[in-house]
Amino acid sequence: LLVYSSKHKPVCLRYRGSASDAGEQLHQFAEVKLKLDTALYHVWQIGGFVGNGFEVRQDSSLRLLTDNAELCSLLLDTSRLYFMEISVNFQNKKNPQNNTFHADFVQTYEYDENGNHVSELVGGEHFKAIRSSDCEYTVHITGDTDLIQGENTTFTANGAESYLWYNEGNEQLSETDHFTAVPAYSQCYYLETTGGLCGYVSRDTICVHVSEGEIVTLYPNPTNDNVHVEYRITGSYTNATIQITNELGMMQHSVFLNEPQGSLTMEVQELPVGTYYVLLKSPGGRVLDVKTLVKGE
Repeated sequence: LLVYSSKHKPVCLRYRGSASDAGEQLHQFAEVKLKLDTALYHVWQIGGFVGNGFEVRQDSSLRLLTDNAELCSLLLDTSRLYFMEISVNFQNKKNPQNNTFHADFVQTYEYDENGNHVSELVGGEHFKAIRSSDCEYTVHITGDTDLIQGENTTFTANGAESYLWYNEGNEQLSETDHFTAVPAYSQCYYLETTGGLCGYVSRDTICVHVSEGEIVTLYPNPTNDNVHVEYRITGSYTNATIQITNELGMMQHSVFLNEPQGSLTMEVQELPVGTYYVLLKSPGGRVLDVKTLVKGE
């Protein structure tokens, strides 16, 4: 889009999207981005970054959040031209009822010679965006989602052409098809991809559960005599316990732990035949891990 000014006074650049025949808006089904050239971005910066209806991405592009957005207080040099790129990338997993959308991008003066607010039209362009189902693609993500505190996992994705990984704070982690994380607590990661014949965008989520401890082994199982429990705890272990409960949650045995990692033997020969649960609990009583134990005859 060519941006120009024939008078030395500030202008606004306004994006106006029209609802489809089904009443749907383009920004609900596509990522609409604006990329200002260096000179135009500098002018916008000098004007105080005035505008609304968008968010600024890490690459300084603007992602539209509504179908009514604008950038204002742009005092352009009348002796030069400015350029702005508009891109539309439909979302891979959202299918509108009507695949055709219309939008306008117009340039207006912000004030007249007397300083009054005006909307005098300078110029603009009309756009039509059409979504095709032939451009859809599928993303697959692999990686461990159950971890012990301090462990790492590598998430790998395939099926797309470009990849951007983010954490819950929207901090970019990687631009490749994989990244390695050592999460200190349970959280989710987000993957933004671009792919397919038309460069559709997709946003996928993978969440990890991080525990402060685990029951490593439980054997023999089934058993009719004793059960051997191997465990480890990464956090505080003073007054942590391993408990055996029945199916109703009633405690049958409980043992306090003396070290963060180790093993112990619990007698179960007096318990009735049935199904029980072996729980590893934190000092505060939170269940860190649980395993099913079968008591035989």
